[in-house]
Amino acid sequence: MKRLSFIALNIFFLTCSSFGQGETFSFLQEDLNTIINRTALDSFYQKLADLESGKIRKVSIVHIGDSHIQADYMTGRLRYLFQDRYGNAGRGFVFPYRLADSNSPRDIRSSSNIAWESRKSLYQNTGIPLGLAGMAIQTRHPGFLFEMEFKEGFFPQDPLFDKVTLFYQQGHNSQDLSLGYFLPGIISEPAPEPVRKYHTVRSGDTLYGLSLKYGCSVKDLQRWNGMRGTMLHIGKKLIVYSRGGSPTLAAKPFEPISTISTHDQPSGPGYSVCQLDTLMRSIVLKGVNGSTDKNEACLFGMVCENSRRTGILYNAIGVNGATFAHYNSAAYFWDQLPVLEPDLIIVSLGTNESAGKPADSLSVRTEVNLFLANLQRVAPGAPVLITTNPDILKRKRYTNPYGQIVRDILVQTAEQRNLAAWDLYSLMGGLGSMKSWRQAGLSAGDYIHFAQSGYELQADLLFEALISNADN
Repeated sequence: MKRLSFIALNIFFLTCSSFGQGETFSFLQEDLNTIINRTALDSFYQKLADLESGKIRKVSIVHIGDSHIQADYMTGRLRYLFQDRYGNAGRGFVFPYRLADSNSPRDIRSSSNIAWESRKSLYQNTGIPLGLAGMAIQTRHPGFLFEMEFKEGFFPQDPLFDKVTLFYQQGHNSQDLSLGYFLPGIISEPAPEPVRKYHTVRSGDTLYGLSLKYGCSVKDLQRWNGMRGTMLHIGKKLIVYSRGGSPTLAAKPFEPISTISTHDQPSGPGYSVCQLDTLMRSIVLKGVNGSTDKNEACLFGMVCENSRRTGILYNAIGVNGATFAHYNSAAYFWDQLPVLEPDLIIVSLGTNESAGKPADSLSVRTEVNLFLANLQRVAPGAPVLITTNPDILKRKRYTNPYGQIVRDILVQTAEQRNLAAWDLYSLMGGLGSMKSWRQAGLSAGDYIHFAQSGYELQADLLFEALISNADN
């Protein structure tokens, strides 16, 4: 089955603006904007009521999906809507997508003094395990530095946090991890001299990925190798000048807050919770190299909370090209998911299944049932809301009948398991409706993804469907 990616995602959105307030679209089936089997979410609505009355301090929502979720346009809007009404308990789960050579939500900046190995897909031939993010980054560089920072002006409006839950690989060969921050000060360390090396092109290599690995730019690689385009040929040797990461980051004075011991624990998925004394907007992780044989580090993401406030913690987990099978086979995903203590789990998958040629309905149904069985096994008390896949086009022009097949499987499975569902496929207009969304400026030019305005419209509709039930 062909897997979809979010290549040039930001280009799609540069020409798109948010839809006007109160604007209506004739192709929307607004009478279908309802939660099917609403009573399956009763415990979630009770938690919202308890939050408003002060009986509890936090409600945790976990939203799992594919590239529609990784970009965080839809979930960013939902995070804002929920936190605007019920309070802001923090940014929630985040992953350093940029260090994995993938598109990142607008409000996250991640940087490191080294280039990381990464795994972004179940189908990559690599030994790196997949954890809670559905992705992972790994290094054997001793004493690495990694910084995650939240930019202002996005959702949530106030991204400060004082509690961090870090997900990582533990084991006898792992580095200990030191959590802290950079002190303000003058950076005096000179940049290291570049070293000329050769890189043999392998399957999956891109100029952008190599630029991150060797601490240079795409233009540098093109200039050093006399290239005009970006096409790479497997087996070709490229000249590279490695600068060993970012000398500026490595020269910043680091102040540790807490040290996490990892190498004296059994091999497998680990997590650690660190309570900070002050509110912060950025956090730094440093590898602590115990010895030459304890230099591995593998990171799966972190949760950033503001424990001083009551409100909603909205955790978005999205992977470009992901299917139900992707999560079913992620080694550590099911071990780490319960740590988020979800009060509601929203599942937005099915786009990549519907892109199959043809969609194997039996296989899809099997993977959906396995996924939901896993959810109910690791989070038995959490209500689940399934959102159906959107309509997409084939080759940007042909209607896609497999979307209806996947939509039917999701709705039928939700009914059989007594779960709630939100039928995006039918709400947006059904078969071929993506053409209308494109004409209205709500979808991207690939007729698979949406413009920022399209994602935010979906968020507004889903929030309306959910909260109308809460009010009732």
